[in-house]
Amino acid sequence: MPSTNSVGSRWLTLVPIVRGDLVRLAAAVTAAVSLAVALGLIYSVQRELNLAPYSRGLYDTTADVMFVPSDVDRVLADFGPDDTFLGAWWQASIAVPGSSATIDADVIMTLTPHTTDVSFFPAATRVDGPAAVGDDEWIDLDAALARALGVGPGDAIEIPTTGGARIPYTVRSVHAQRLDSRPYSALASAVPAFRETRGTDEETMSLLMVRGKTGPEVATILAQPFYQQRLHEGKLEEAFVTSRSSLLESVSRSSSTSIGMVLVLAVLALAGGIGMAAREIDVFGRRYEARAALLYRLGMPGRESAPFGLVAVTVVVTAALAAGGVVGSEFYTRGVLAPTLPPST
Repeated sequence: MPSTNSVGSRWLTLVPIVRGDLVRLAAAVTAAVSLAVALGLIYSVQRELNLAPYSRGLYDTTADVMFVPSDVDRVLADFGPDDTFLGAWWQASIAVPGSSATIDADVIMTLTPHTTDVSFFPAATRVDGPAAVGDDEWIDLDAALARALGVGPGDAIEIPTTGGARIPYTVRSVHAQRLDSRPYSALASAVPAFRETRGTDEETMSLLMVRGKTGPEVATILAQPFYQQRLHEGKLEEAFVTSRSSLLESVSRSSSTSIGMVLVLAVLALAGGIGMAAREIDVFGRRYEARAALLYRLGMPGRESAPFGLVAVTVVVTAALAAGGVVGSEFYTRGVLAPTLPPST
């Protein structure tokens, strides 16, 4: 019986004979798997980005309100200092220092930086950061905006104002999410922004997010004379109170795909990839049969040719599967099919 070493040595010397077929097999399987991964993930990734601010948020109730900065302490006392987020929606143009080009984005300005996890930018959607940034100069970006600006945690950006000033910020975190139909969104400290707009209507805050209270409980507090007066001053007839579950249901319905379609497309992409890989393995097997006679003439016993082919196919296909998975995910990490991959649950 030949020794294991002698069999292994013969196998190594015979690899060059089937090298071309193995390379073609590896390339075909890698391409098939990467295509299956890319297409299989595209709908589920896009759907997750749409739902993330609602499915992963820690808040329970939101309300459209009207407050001024001096109301913050009162509001926190009524709704809970650690469970209340206050914000103001800004339509802002964001630029990189030294560049005149800007990107329009919806920015939530907040005076409650300690409760940003109760906002539309929860830690569960963070994919990069947080960087160490001063309390009054941080900004969190969604992944699409960060990619469009070419920035990441620790980088400087600016928000130009109508008066010609440029408010400096430092990127703290990047989040894998998409807020409603907004192409770009961000969350930032309101301190430097309100400093520039002191005495204007832009200082008011219109977004209230609360953890641990139901819609009726929030509505009861907002029915107090103090809050009704604020609504009247802001020319609002009432505070529109909505639960997170209602927002999630609404966004889920309006999302570009249903979960059934997501699963069908993922299965079809996977089946197509498996079919392509299986076909290439079959083609390799047929070619290998033609090579077997040559291998026999070169001195390999017939009983060794089958194990040699099996081992060669196993090694190549295993490596190609791993490579294909990496290549397929690169379509997302490099922003080709989506700005990024959502964090794992």
